[in-house]
Amino acid sequence: MSIADLFESGERKQHKGHFKNLVMIARADGHVSIEESDLLQKIAKHIGLSMEQAQEILDKPENYETNPPVSKEERFRRLVNLVEMVNADGVFDDDEISLLQKYGVALGFSDEDILDAVDATVNGMEDGKTEDEIVESLI
Repeated sequence: MSIADLFESGERKQHKGHFKNLVMIARADGHVSIEESDLLQKIAKHIGLSMEQAQEILDKPENYETNPPVSKEERFRRLVNLVEMVNADGVFDDDEISLLQKYGVALGFSDEDILDAVDATVNGMEDGKTEDEIVESLI
């Protein structure tokens, strides 16, 4: 652990924890597909992780904690990202769904809310909506 890690912002810790959750879902079926890897790279860049930071989390996700965001919008955004990861390879694996539900509860959603959000997210993705449009429809 570097000195910078000791003074890391709460937001940065949240981003790393979120990325860790995405990595765990991508690995849940035993391998990370090309589509999942591409999505991980895209999200890492979007949340401001360097390639080195992303690789550290990929190598040892168990070293990172989940730190859920406070805002409702950001919690929905995280859930949408998790659904995108489950759907990245086009296969909804039982282990991926189980982790999705676990992480959804950790984000503060009920089991019913998670199922509704998953359905709405998948439908929005199929309709070509952007992440922002999907999040807006969920709030």
